[in-house]
Amino acid sequence: VAQALKGFHERNRFFRGLVAWIGFKSFDVEFDVQERHAGSSKWSIVELMRYSIRNIISFSSWPLLFIAYTGFFVASLGLVLLLQTLINYFSGNAIVGFTTVITLQILLSGIILFSLGIISIYLAKIYDEQKSRPVAIVKRKRIER
Repeated sequence: VAQALKGFHERNRFFRGLVAWIGFKSFDVEFDVQERHAGSSKWSIVELMRYSIRNIISFSSWPLLFIAYTGFFVASLGLVLLLQTLINYFSGNAIVGFTTVITLQILLSGIILFSLGIISIYLAKIYDEQKSRPVAIVKRKRIER
Protein backbone atom coordinates (compact mmCIF):
# COMPACT_ATOMS: atom_id res chain seq x y z
CA VAL A 1 0.00 0.00 0.00
CA ALA A 2 2.83 2.37 0.87
CA GLN A 3 4.53 1.66 -2.46
CA ALA A 4 1.28 2.33 -4.31
CA LEU A 5 0.78 5.62 -2.46
CA LYS A 6 4.33 6.68 -3.33
CA GLY A 7 3.34 6.45 -6.98
CA PHE A 8 0.96 9.40 -6.67
CA HIS A 9 2.51 12.72 -7.56
CA GLU A 10 -0.31 14.95 -6.36
CA ARG A 11 0.56 17.88 -4.16
CA ASN A 12 -2.81 18.16 -2.40
CA ARG A 13 -3.57 14.62 -1.36
CA PHE A 14 -6.77 13.43 0.26
CA PHE A 15 -5.17 10.48 2.04
CA ARG A 16 -8.36 8.66 3.04
CA GLY A 17 -9.75 8.97 -0.46
CA LEU A 18 -6.53 7.69 -2.05
CA VAL A 19 -6.35 4.72 0.31
CA ALA A 20 -9.90 3.73 -0.67
CA TRP A 21 -9.21 4.43 -4.35
CA ILE A 22 -6.17 2.14 -4.68
CA GLY A 23 -8.39 -0.82 -3.78
CA PHE A 24 -6.33 -2.96 -1.44
CA LYS A 25 -8.21 -5.05 1.08
CA SER A 26 -8.98 -3.02 4.19
CA PHE A 27 -10.53 -3.60 7.58
CA ASP A 28 -11.59 -1.53 10.56
CA VAL A 29 -9.64 -1.33 13.78
CA GLU A 30 -11.84 -0.25 16.64
CA PHE A 31 -10.39 1.82 19.45
CA ASP A 32 -11.55 4.21 22.13
CA VAL A 33 -10.60 7.83 21.58
CA GLN A 34 -9.10 9.24 24.72
CA GLU A 35 -10.32 12.58 25.97
CA ARG A 36 -7.90 15.47 25.42
CA HIS A 37 -6.05 16.21 28.66
CA ALA A 38 -4.45 19.51 27.71
CA GLY A 39 -5.05 22.28 25.22
CA SER A 40 -7.76 22.47 22.61
CA SER A 41 -8.14 21.66 18.96
CA LYS A 42 -6.59 24.16 16.55
CA TRP A 43 -9.25 23.41 13.92
CA SER A 44 -11.85 26.16 13.66
CA ILE A 45 -15.15 25.74 11.80
CA VAL A 46 -13.76 27.80 8.89
CA GLU A 47 -10.64 25.61 8.67
CA LEU A 48 -12.75 22.43 8.78
CA MET A 49 -14.97 23.77 5.99
CA ARG A 50 -11.88 24.73 3.93
CA TYR A 51 -10.44 21.24 4.54
CA SER A 52 -13.71 19.60 3.44
CA ILE A 53 -13.97 21.68 0.28
CA ARG A 54 -10.30 21.06 -0.58
CA ASN A 55 -10.80 17.30 -0.21
CA ILE A 56 -13.94 17.29 -2.35
CA ILE A 57 -12.18 19.31 -5.04
CA SER A 58 -8.93 17.33 -4.88
CA PHE A 59 -10.66 13.99 -5.34
CA SER A 60 -13.48 14.89 -7.69
CA SER A 61 -14.13 16.99 -10.76
CA TRP A 62 -17.82 17.03 -9.85
CA PRO A 63 -17.95 20.77 -9.00
CA LEU A 64 -16.67 21.67 -12.48
CA LEU A 65 -19.10 19.27 -14.13
CA PHE A 66 -21.92 20.68 -12.00
CA ILE A 67 -21.13 24.16 -13.37
CA ALA A 68 -21.15 22.76 -16.90
CA TYR A 69 -24.50 20.99 -16.55
CA THR A 70 -26.04 24.00 -14.81
CA GLY A 71 -24.85 26.19 -17.69
CA PHE A 72 -26.37 23.83 -20.27
CA PHE A 73 -29.65 23.65 -18.33
CA VAL A 74 -29.97 27.43 -17.90
CA ALA A 75 -29.09 28.03 -21.57
CA SER A 76 -31.79 25.53 -22.60
CA LEU A 77 -34.28 27.23 -20.30
CA GLY A 78 -33.31 30.53 -21.89
CA LEU A 79 -34.14 29.18 -25.33
CA VAL A 80 -37.63 28.23 -24.12
CA LEU A 81 -38.09 31.71 -22.66
CA LEU A 82 -36.84 33.24 -25.91
CA LEU A 83 -39.42 31.23 -27.86
CA GLN A 84 -42.19 32.40 -25.51
CA THR A 85 -41.05 36.03 -25.84
CA LEU A 86 -41.04 35.82 -29.64
CA ILE A 87 -44.52 34.25 -29.65
CA ASN A 88 -45.78 37.12 -27.47
CA TYR A 89 -44.14 39.65 -29.80
CA PHE A 90 -45.62 38.24 -32.99
CA SER A 91 -49.08 37.84 -31.40
CA GLY A 92 -49.01 41.51 -30.32
CA ASN A 93 -48.95 40.85 -26.56
CA ALA A 94 -45.45 42.20 -25.87
CA ILE A 95 -44.53 45.59 -24.41
CA VAL A 96 -42.64 47.81 -26.90
CA GLY A 97 -38.86 47.32 -26.54
CA PHE A 98 -39.27 44.45 -24.08
CA THR A 99 -38.72 41.76 -26.72
CA THR A 100 -35.42 43.25 -27.89
CA VAL A 101 -33.99 43.52 -24.38
CA ILE A 102 -35.09 40.03 -23.35
CA THR A 103 -33.89 38.49 -26.62
CA LEU A 104 -30.43 40.04 -26.28
CA GLN A 105 -30.11 39.06 -22.63
CA ILE A 106 -31.16 35.49 -23.28
CA LEU A 107 -28.90 35.06 -26.30
CA LEU A 108 -25.82 36.56 -24.63
CA SER A 109 -26.41 34.78 -21.31
CA GLY A 110 -26.99 31.48 -23.10
CA ILE A 111 -23.79 31.83 -25.13
CA ILE A 112 -21.77 32.72 -22.02
CA LEU A 113 -23.19 29.88 -19.91
CA PHE A 114 -22.83 27.37 -22.73
CA SER A 115 -19.19 28.44 -23.26
CA LEU A 116 -18.50 28.28 -19.53
CA GLY A 117 -19.94 24.76 -19.48
CA ILE A 118 -17.63 23.62 -22.28
CA ILE A 119 -14.62 25.21 -20.56
CA SER A 120 -15.59 23.50 -17.29
CA ILE A 121 -15.68 20.09 -18.96
CA TYR A 122 -12.22 20.67 -20.45
CA LEU A 123 -10.91 21.89 -17.09
CA ALA A 124 -12.30 18.79 -15.38
CA LYS A 125 -10.50 16.54 -17.87
CA ILE A 126 -7.23 18.49 -17.57
CA TYR A 127 -7.50 18.42 -13.78
CA ASP A 128 -7.96 14.65 -13.75
CA GLU A 129 -5.02 14.16 -16.10
CA GLN A 130 -2.59 16.43 -14.23
CA LYS A 131 -2.95 14.30 -11.11
CA SER A 132 -1.03 11.58 -12.97
CA ARG A 133 -2.75 8.82 -11.05
CA PRO A 134 -1.81 5.36 -12.26
CA VAL A 135 -4.30 3.64 -14.52
CA ALA A 136 -3.86 0.39 -12.60
CA ILE A 137 -2.10 -0.75 -9.46
CA VAL A 138 -0.52 -4.19 -9.36
CA LYS A 139 -1.17 -5.93 -6.06
CA ARG A 140 0.99 -8.98 -6.77
CA LYS A 141 3.47 -9.91 -9.40
CA ARG A 142 3.21 -13.41 -10.74
CA ILE A 143 6.46 -14.89 -11.92
CA GLU A 144 6.07 -17.42 -14.71
CA ARG A 145 8.82 -19.95 -15.31
